[in-house]
Amino acid sequence: GMTVPVNALLERTGAKTALITTAGFRDILKIGRQNRPNLYDPTASRAAPLVPRDRRFALSERVGPDGLRETVSAEEMRQVTQEITQKQIDSVAVCFLFSYQDATNEQKLKNYLKDTLSIPVKISSEILPEIREYERTAATVIDAYLTPVMNSYLETLAQQCRERGIPEPHIMKSDGGVARLESAQSRPITTIMSGPAAGVVGARSTAKSGSERIATKSFISLDMGGTSTDVSYLDRGEITRTTDATVGEQPVAISVVDIETVGAGGGSVAWVDSGGALRVGPDSAGAVPGPACYDRGGTDATVTDAALLKGFLADNATLGNEVQLNQSKAYSALQAVAEEADLSDPHTAAEGIFEVATQRMGRAIRSVTVERGFDPRECGLVAYGGAGPMVATQLASQLDINTVIIPPLGGVLSAYGLVSANERYMSSQTYQASLESASDTEIESLYSQLEDSVSDEFGEKQISSLSRTAELRYEGQSHEISVAVETPFDRRKMTAKFHTAYADQYGYQMNDTVEIVTLRVAAVQDRDIPPASVGVAESTQPVDYRDVLFASSNGKRETPIYRRSSISVNDYIDGPAVIEESEHTIIVPPKWTADMMNNGTIQIRSST
Repeated sequence: GMTVPVNALLERTGAKTALITTAGFRDILKIGRQNRPNLYDPTASRAAPLVPRDRRFALSERVGPDGLRETVSAEEMRQVTQEITQKQIDSVAVCFLFSYQDATNEQKLKNYLKDTLSIPVKISSEILPEIREYERTAATVIDAYLTPVMNSYLETLAQQCRERGIPEPHIMKSDGGVARLESAQSRPITTIMSGPAAGVVGARSTAKSGSERIATKSFISLDMGGTSTDVSYLDRGEITRTTDATVGEQPVAISVVDIETVGAGGGSVAWVDSGGALRVGPDSAGAVPGPACYDRGGTDATVTDAALLKGFLADNATLGNEVQLNQSKAYSALQAVAEEADLSDPHTAAEGIFEVATQRMGRAIRSVTVERGFDPRECGLVAYGGAGPMVATQLASQLDINTVIIPPLGGVLSAYGLVSANERYMSSQTYQASLESASDTEIESLYSQLEDSVSDEFGEKQISSLSRTAELRYEGQSHEISVAVETPFDRRKMTAKFHTAYADQYGYQMNDTVEIVTLRVAAVQDRDIPPASVGVAESTQPVDYRDVLFASSNGKRETPIYRRSSISVNDYIDGPAVIEESEHTIIVPPKWTADMMNNGTIQIRSST
């Protein structure tokens, strides 16, 4: 896993890229979709395209319903190659209008450019052979934009591994699987959200390893760090994915783990808006100067300052052997917030900050559950990251979630996800037809071709599973839902399954014609999940006591403090309690009970 691709995209430090597209569609990156950053703000502006207009070229070519109608000419290819050379372009993206249906022109141009230039050339029929020209163009441009940066990084990584006698590494992808280094180099866009995806894989592995003791079958992952919080839904323990993600205001239409991010983390700054309402984030105090309690010159009140004043964190506690917390600095920062927000005292401000921050996280959780037809009350909340376990029970109470899971190694769960992720490859192809008139034989043939394509990625390795899905919609709709496909393909069964899936997600179904739009195949090679355990004690004993302010209490309560390593397996700790370890702090409020599983996972359950 890495942050190289996402940082290159967010900071605009990728390659100098050119785009070649069909005549008449030169400005597709600029036009985009009708969606606006802020519906009611007439001054709102979109991010500038990754490729400015002077590096976008249009060639005459055309594909019709019956196939290729106009081939790209040798003269135009020569001219565009000359301009690319003059502009000292580092990478080229090619996206012709209907290349998902017939890629002849794209392949012809790619071969010409590869023969005459020594730079990467990416074509949309290899990156994303699907409908929607804007998303397909954007994905191809992103891939070309990232290729030189990623190739340099991955080649250096491979070289250093060889020098140390280490096997060539697998690379984490945004869909929650790992891939061969060569595969990641060929499609760097697939790695763009690898870090957050690895955390969700770690949450999935934790939930599965404790399935005998955990009552819930579906889970919500909560990864709270210093600047933001990522949430995702695990449907019956399985990762959910989407092709409708955005990174740095750029659409990423490939398959990625369905993650919702909110700008609320441990370092998120509390502030008061013009109406006098208390807000938290998205601005962050960062690591330097950091929250006021770091005593490094920062004066902004943050979630961490609130946690310190509430007693969740200990005064003078050391974080990472670098920062010693100063409660008096936190008190002063929260006093300023309380005065500006017209609150009674800094402790009330601290309570308000926690309430506002967790409400924002709750909205993100509802977006990946309720808005997709899932009930969060039937889920367990898997909390990790540096701050996730500290807010998990308060957030769970707001959502009527009764079970919270704190994994071992929760502060580095993304790293654990990396080593427990399966090798996974995916291939897709647009095939538009109504299910009434579709040919089962033709669709089955296309699925077989896609299966051959993903199988080739494994070489001689044994594939554990192949899965098929189809993107379906009612006639006239513009967006689809994904439905699992049985082998062999049967359009009548698919029609019935789509009606059921649509009703599950939206609460009703229609009698309209059902269209099939895109076929997908995923191939997986399972890997053994390594054990993730921590040391446990023979008996459970608190190591200290301190006053803690809980949301459900009136004033601070003397609360026992435990070390995670001082808790015995199968011993129960009734709240209120605080459980500390080097990576994070776990809060067990009143009317909640915590117990340690054999593998070191802590389960916290509500008694109400």
